[in-house]
Amino acid sequence: MDSTLPFGIILTLCCTSAWASEFALSFDPLLDQAGFASPTVEIIVNGKKGIFLVDTGASLSVVASWFAAESNIVQNTMAATTGANDQAPLAKIDLALKSSNGETLVYKNKEVWITSLPSSFRVYGISGILSPQSLITKSGAATLNLGKVPSLIISDISHASLKDYTPLTSIHSISPEVTHTILYVVDGKIANLPVRFLVDSGADNAAIGNQSRAGKKLLNKSITSHEKVGGISGKPSSVRLLTQIETTLLGRKFKMDVRLQPTSQDMPAEGMLGMKFLRGCSIILENVQGFLHCP
Repeated sequence: MDSTLPFGIILTLCCTSAWASEFALSFDPLLDQAGFASPTVEIIVNGKKGIFLVDTGASLSVVASWFAAESNIVQNTMAATTGANDQAPLAKIDLALKSSNGETLVYKNKEVWITSLPSSFRVYGISGILSPQSLITKSGAATLNLGKVPSLIISDISHASLKDYTPLTSIHSISPEVTHTILYVVDGKIANLPVRFLVDSGADNAAIGNQSRAGKKLLNKSITSHEKVGGISGKPSSVRLLTQIETTLLGRKFKMDVRLQPTSQDMPAEGMLGMKFLRGCSIILENVQGFLHCP
């Protein structure tokens, strides 16, 4: 996978005039079967190409340690909590993405975690995880279209309000390392129990924490499952399943399967909405808030 940047215009993004850049994303059926349901995008770091999962549930972008070594990323001495109660070094790198019109755009000095992702990531050629909110300017937006032709649009134009879109609450945090991260949540109900969901394109299914208030009350409605989840920590844990449980989301009631599983104490929600729910949706992420529309 060694490569140098392709010929073309290299742009350093700034905010001197209105702009919008669109990047094609991919859904790989083989990755989906392996449990990687997220859209993917090709990113170039120091001339090295890598495939990254696009994950709205990641508070910061993540680079696999093997890819960091191959792309000569210099790690900082600072460490940050990955959300799996582990520590990982931080680095600032330039991320180059090729837009739909053929231009290569460089997002400079973006902070990333360097961590040992599970071996399955390398087996399937996944170099890291891109947090799309990390590309947002202070007054701009990232639009994630998850339909038949998936794309990521980064612009410097915010959206005051959008018809047919449900507002998302943005959760901001600043770590001891002065790392600013944003996650997005939406409120709903499972079996009439209030649940706050993290909008998470990095997850394949909907899930709620087994130690959350709703999770504890729903334990007796769940069944055993052969599934295990690991996340970026790679430490698999058993999950239970709530089959066709009544769910209220985006003003609609329907039934769907929901996992009952361990979740990180750092997660700002009881549950998460993964790609089985988000496929076909449009997600707009801003610094102040976000918006979600699922036809």
